[in-house]
Amino acid sequence: MNAKLIDSGYVEMNGYSIELRANEDYDNDISKVFPDGFLHFPFCLEIDISESVSEKEASRVVSQILVFLWKNNWSAIASCDFENLLPENGGYMSRNTMD
Repeated sequence: MNAKLIDSGYVEMNGYSIELRANEDYDNDISKVFPDGFLHFPFCLEIDISESVSEKEASRVVSQILVFLWKNNWSAIASCDFENLLPENGGYMSRNTMD
């Protein structure tokens, strides 16, 4: 992987800027409320995608990230313009994505 670590929570890689930060609205109890508990998950992973990256390629990368998180028992959803191309439609409204 050709990625550059910018600081402890920010990476740039091949048309993607990825930031991981603590969610200021984190609440363990509310995070488990379906379906809008995701607003209170402990972390926010924000991925900015360059216009040079195709929607098909972006959906492939985001799908890999979501599946990795789900397989490791992390609740996660994706909010983007191509949710319909993602497994579980990005995870929102799917109980299969909750830990």
